[in-house]
Amino acid sequence: MDQAPNQREFTRVHLQVQTEVSALGRVIHSSLSQDLSMKGMLVRTDERLPAGTPCIVRLTLGEGLPEIRAEGTVVRDYEDGFAIQFTCLLGVESYEHLRNLVLYNAVDTERIEQEFHDHLGIRKKA
Repeated sequence: MDQAPNQREFTRVHLQVQTEVSALGRVIHSSLSQDLSMKGMLVRTDERLPAGTPCIVRLTLGEGLPEIRAEGTVVRDYEDGFAIQFTCLLGVESYEHLRNLVLYNAVDTERIEQEFHDHLGIRKKA
């Protein structure tokens, strides 16, 4: 069976990272967050956030290690979690740390490098 080509702007990497999502006056913690890309991630949790909900995301890589912070919007709600699209990475450090995390966990690093080249931050070059 033929597979359709990947239509995503950024490749997702499969790793679990500690995540904190602040939205609707509450904070949701998950250690099962996965499918991370430069554009967003999947957060596995029993707690619900409806699609369209703006949020602040904080990814903790480990004690004493840098954090990645982003503004985002919930784009999909699943039975076991929700997907977030990043709208803005908060600070140059967050961009650099996310970039390195994706690059070092990618199977095809050349493809990832090309994606970085084709974008200005998380936005596609005109």
